[in-house]
Amino acid sequence: MAMNNVNSRIVSVFTIIISFLGLAAQNVNSVSFTFPSFVPYTNAIILEGDASVLEGAIHLTPVTSNNAGRASYAAPIHLWDAKTGQLAGFNTSFSFVVAPYGPGLFGDGIAFFLAPFNSNIPQNSSGGYLGLFSSDTALNVYKNQVVAVEFDSFSQNPWDPPYTHVGIDVDSIASVTTKEWETGNVTNGFIAYATVSYEPVEKILDVVVTYPLSRVNETSTSLSFEIDLRTVLPEWVRIGFSGATGQLVEADRDPSVKNRSNIDNKAPEDIQPPDSKVGQQKPHKGEGRTRV
Repeated sequence: MAMNNVNSRIVSVFTIIISFLGLAAQNVNSVSFTFPSFVPYTNAIILEGDASVLEGAIHLTPVTSNNAGRASYAAPIHLWDAKTGQLAGFNTSFSFVVAPYGPGLFGDGIAFFLAPFNSNIPQNSSGGYLGLFSSDTALNVYKNQVVAVEFDSFSQNPWDPPYTHVGIDVDSIASVTTKEWETGNVTNGFIAYATVSYEPVEKILDVVVTYPLSRVNETSTSLSFEIDLRTVLPEWVRIGFSGATGQLVEADRDPSVKNRSNIDNKAPEDIQPPDSKVGQQKPHKGEGRTRV
């Protein structure tokens, strides 16, 4: 959790395209959704914690300290098929801007996540826990079931590397691989363009963040991690974004989402969403691959 009283914020302006692509070419149902903007009380988006809809955008956190919010698609996504073993691939693209309120430290961050569909935002998940993990179990891989890509703007937590970073999290807030997220890009208000993708044959989770308009030398960050998502996540998952503030402040907003899938997405009747506002797990198996 950030321990400085200098106020700052992350204003995340998302244009999101999420595609889930199954391997089978025939006899599959598809699911798609598009949200060019959001309206209050929409049934298509699950809001949890301090997340809200304001001015056509989802705000993951208000501009106050020690908050956590989560916004996710209301329907379950079929990540893999238990009968056939078929694993879906996906590609997610979005853009965001970090705009500090003032000089000094800032935090804490945002994340794109996949989790069991019936999961809820954890209690005590503000600050460095990014709305992903409870402070009680954040480092216990046997107590969590989530895969996330974090954009962490605060680096003074004991589990973090000594720099602002992009990281891949698997069942723990301690990232399995990280790459430095250039501080000048994070704080100077440049537009970031991020892509998170998963290739189901090679089982590679890829992350790329670029700053085409940046004047900082390091204008892109990329990393990848080899992981079979079937060993970590259940067949049906929830996809979404989470964000948190500590004693420093961020305001995260998410104005548009688009998704399509061609893996059979007819969910069983016992798959239920978590309670929310309207509008023994084995350790992961994988190999980190950090790209320059």
